[in-house]
Amino acid sequence: RARGWADAIIYRDNRWWRYAQWAVTALALTAVVLLPFSPVAPGGWLRPAGSLVPVAVWWGVIGGRQRFLTRMQRGAAEGIRRIAAATLHYPRTKGALMSLATWLNLTTGWKAVRVTEWDTTRDGTPIIPRVFEVMAPGDLSVTDNKAWTEFEANLTAKYPRRSGWHVARKPNGSGAIVSPARYPVSAIWNGDVDNDNPMGFYIGESIDHPDSVQRLDLVNPSNHALVVGATGAGKTPAIEPIIAQNILKTMPWDPTLHGSAHILDPKGPLASRWAGRPGVLCSRGNADGTNAEGDDISGFEVMASHCDLIEDEHRRRQEVLASYSDCSNWLELPDAVKAAHQLSPVLVVLDEFLDHTGKETAQGREAEQIKRDNAARAHILFMTSLWERKARNVGIHVIIISQEAKMTEIGSTRVRMAPVRIMAGRLDDVACKGFFSVAGSEMPYMPTTRRSASPSGEVIERPIPGRCYVQMATGQPVKRFQAYWFGGSSNTGTLDRYLPRNRQPGAGIFDGDAARVRIAAMEDLDNNGVPDAWEQPEDALPSTPRPVGSDDDTSPDDWAPLPHAGDAPASLSGSPRCTYNGCRAEGDYTCPRNGALYCPDHTGPSPDPSEHGRFGQDYLDTHPLNRAGAAGIYREVGARARSAGLVASWAPIAGTDGNLTNQARITVTTSESKLVAIILAAPGSVQARTALNRQGVQGSEASFNAVWTAIDTQLAHNKTAN
Repeated sequence: RARGWADAIIYRDNRWWRYAQWAVTALALTAVVLLPFSPVAPGGWLRPAGSLVPVAVWWGVIGGRQRFLTRMQRGAAEGIRRIAAATLHYPRTKGALMSLATWLNLTTGWKAVRVTEWDTTRDGTPIIPRVFEVMAPGDLSVTDNKAWTEFEANLTAKYPRRSGWHVARKPNGSGAIVSPARYPVSAIWNGDVDNDNPMGFYIGESIDHPDSVQRLDLVNPSNHALVVGATGAGKTPAIEPIIAQNILKTMPWDPTLHGSAHILDPKGPLASRWAGRPGVLCSRGNADGTNAEGDDISGFEVMASHCDLIEDEHRRRQEVLASYSDCSNWLELPDAVKAAHQLSPVLVVLDEFLDHTGKETAQGREAEQIKRDNAARAHILFMTSLWERKARNVGIHVIIISQEAKMTEIGSTRVRMAPVRIMAGRLDDVACKGFFSVAGSEMPYMPTTRRSASPSGEVIERPIPGRCYVQMATGQPVKRFQAYWFGGSSNTGTLDRYLPRNRQPGAGIFDGDAARVRIAAMEDLDNNGVPDAWEQPEDALPSTPRPVGSDDDTSPDDWAPLPHAGDAPASLSGSPRCTYNGCRAEGDYTCPRNGALYCPDHTGPSPDPSEHGRFGQDYLDTHPLNRAGAAGIYREVGARARSAGLVASWAPIAGTDGNLTNQARITVTTSESKLVAIILAAPGSVQARTALNRQGVQGSEASFNAVWTAIDTQLAHNKTAN
C-alpha cells in the first residue's frame, strides 16, 4: 500500500512537477561549484560529491521508477489497442494514409490520458493510471451498440481486471474513454423516499451514470413491472425497497396517508420477511390451514381469496373515479377527493410466478384438493391480468417476479401489459431478445457473475446479487444498475429500522380463517368446494366501472353511478372513449403496445413493417422512426434492400444521458453482417455513409443516391460470387 501511494505521487507529469525536477538539478550543480574540492580539510572531498546525491536519487531512483511505470502504461495501451483493432474492425485501407510517425507509434489509435485516479492491477503490480482514449475508426459510429459492447466484453475477457472496465463513448462521436469500471459490489437502501412524487421510487445505484441513483416511475406507460432472474441473482430483493418506499411515502394531499402493498408468495420467504410490518398484507402458498374442526384449505386457495379482497378495493376505486368523468386516472382527481376516499398507491407483488402456471393432476383422495388448487391458480392469474389491464388508472400496480424469462409460460399479453422489465443477472441471448427486444450481443456489458471456490475446491461461477438491467418501456434503452437491498444477515437491516415488525402471531397475514369466511360467502352452485367465480372468472366477475378516457376496455353496464356522476353530460357516459389528446369519440380498438383505447381516426400502421396491425396514436407519435422523420426512409430503404437480398434494420439513438434523442439509425448489411450503408436521420436532416463512400454525404437526394449505388454494387458482387 505504501509503494502504491508512493507511485501515485511519483508518476506525475505536469508543469510544476517538471519545474521541481529541474530546480533540484540546478541547485545540485550550483552546490558543486560553490563547494570546491578540498582534500586538506576534514571531509572536504565529500562536500561536492554529497551535493550530487539529490540529483542521483531523483534521476536514478525516481526517474527509473517513472520509466518503469511508463513502460507498463505503454504495454497496457498496446494490449488494449490490439483488442480494439480485432473488435472494432479498423479499415485496412486507412493505414495507407497514415504517416510514418503514426505507424511507429505503438499506441496508434490510443493515447493515455493523464488523470488523478489510480488503480492496482490484479497481480499486485504497482499502481498505475488505467485510463485510455480510443479513437473511433472512420467507418464505426459511436452509436454502434453491438460493436462497442463486443469490445467491452472482449476487453474484460482478454485483459482481465477485478471489477472490469467501463467504456464511455464521447458525445462528439470521436471515440470513447476506457477507464476502470466502478461497479458497486452492493448498495444498501438508507431510507430515502421521494415524497414529492407519489409514483417515483429509487431502485438502486446507476452503473451507466456513476454517483447517481436509478429511478423507477410507475406512470403511464410504465405502470406495471415484470422481474426475472436466475436463483441467487437478487430479483426479489431488488423489488423490496420499492415496497418499503411505497409504505413510507406520505401523500401530498394528506400527510397522514401512506401507500400500501399486498404480497402473494407461494413459497413463503418473502411474505414471512414482510408479515407484521405496517401497510402490508401477505398470503403464503406454503401455509395450508386446518381449523379446529379439521376443515382444510390450501395456500393457493388462501391467495386466491386474497385476490378477491384486493378486487374489492379495485372496484371501490373505480366507482370513485367513474363519478368524475373529466378525470382519466386517479392522480387527476381533486386533492380533497383523494384525501376523503383515502386514495394512495397500492402495490400487488406476485412472487414465484411460474408456480401459478400449469395444472397438476392426481387420483384418489387428493384429486378433489388438486382440482380446487388448479382453480385457485387460474383465478390468481386471471385477477392479476385483470388489474394489469384495468387497475392502473386507479393506482393499483402489479409487480410480477418470475424465476425464468419464459415468454411462452408468462404469456405475450402479460409481457405486453408489464412495460417495465427488470432482469437480475444475465440470461441467455434468446431470453434477452424476448424480454427486452434486444439481442444478447447488443445488450450493454456488465459482469453479473464472479468466480468462487466451492467447498469441494472447484471454482464455479456464481451470480453477483443485485446486478440488474432495466427497461422502462418497449423501445427505450436498457440501463444497468446495482439494486438496493436492506443489509444484515437476513436482508432486514434497514427494513427493521424504518418499518419495524409487529411480532404478534398472525400479524399482517391473510390466513386460512379469513379465506374461509370469504369463500363461504361466494356462490358455489354445483357444491364442489370451488367458488363459481373461480371456475368461470370471465363470466362471474362483473365488469368494472370505467371513467371516460381511461384505458379500460369494458363498459359500465351494471354499475350505478355516484350522485356526482349526474353532473356529467349524457354524451360522455356509456361506451368507452378514445384516450388520445382529449378525444371523446367512441373508442373500440385497444393498442397492443400501451393497452389504451382509441377511435378509428387515432389508429394507424406502425412505421416499422415488422410490427403488424394497427396502433394507437400515442404510440405512433412517440415511435423513434416518426420522431426522427424516418418512417418513409426506412420503408423505402427496407424494400430496396430486401429486393437485393440484403438486411435492413433500424435503431434509436440515445444521448449521453441514456435518454432517446430525435434521431434514428438505419443500417443495411449483408446476411453475414457486412456493412453496406448507414443512414442517420433526424428532423430535417439526413446523412449517409456507405462501404463505397466512407466520408459520408448529407442531404436527402445525395444520401439516397449513395445508398442505392451501394446496394446495387453489393447486388452485382453477390451475383458475380454466385
